[in-house]
Amino acid sequence: MQEHFQDFWSAKAQNCLALDDVERVCQAITAGLKEADAPSPQFVRGAIDVLCDVASMPDKRFRDLGQTAIFTSIIERLSDSFEPAHVSFYDRIFAQIIEYCRRRPGGEEMDSTLNRFGIHSERDLIVRKNRVASNRSTVSGRDAVKQAFVVSRVTLGADVAVTSVVVQCLFAVFPNAQITLIGPAKIGELYSGIPRFRTLPLAYDRHGSLMDRLGNWVQLVRSIDVERHGASPDEYIIVDPDSRLTQLGLLPLTPDEDRHFFFESRS
Repeated sequence: MQEHFQDFWSAKAQNCLALDDVERVCQAITAGLKEADAPSPQFVRGAIDVLCDVASMPDKRFRDLGQTAIFTSIIERLSDSFEPAHVSFYDRIFAQIIEYCRRRPGGEEMDSTLNRFGIHSERDLIVRKNRVASNRSTVSGRDAVKQAFVVSRVTLGADVAVTSVVVQCLFAVFPNAQITLIGPAKIGELYSGIPRFRTLPLAYDRHGSLMDRLGNWVQLVRSIDVERHGASPDEYIIVDPDSRLTQLGLLPLTPDEDRHFFFESRS
């Protein structure tokens, strides 16, 4: 497989990449990741480097091949799996993708937002995710909680099956809190006229570029900052039910980690 990587980088350096070359390397990578029970870290890093580069190319034909390989063939397969090993594998892959994107032109705001949360590397992303996922703290002074934010799962089916259950629990547990569900505008169709509940529209482009999808997270952080402005940590909580907006919990939403609750739906 390494020869595929070498051929790709060599052809790119010589400015002679053809569509067939790119399609061939994308197919070889996705096949290698699917067929190998435990692909080596070296192979995985090389594969994701190539796919990120392809997915960021100016030529839309190349870019589409890279994005399809990353999301349709790899990421969606892993995110829909209930194999525990696939959870950590997904985290490793997407942490590398995030690190790639934050260092590229156009990733400056993403980079500064990650820095604000003290995240400066792939390892920082994974360590923080594991720390939040293992958060078993309880919220004392439940009556003091005035805002409870829930991040949409993006698809209606998952919001009905998972997010709506979270919302119902929050109503019962926090009697004085306004429940705000953040996500695509269509989620508002699931709820109407419910006291103490509202939806806050925020798009997630499931067919967008790498930068577009991660840019949605930057917008999400900004929206939560505005909504909780002036609130003390004991007055709000955030629940992430394994949302694509946070890339299944890898991306942070608040510096107050004990107010951030992550539901690992794939465990």
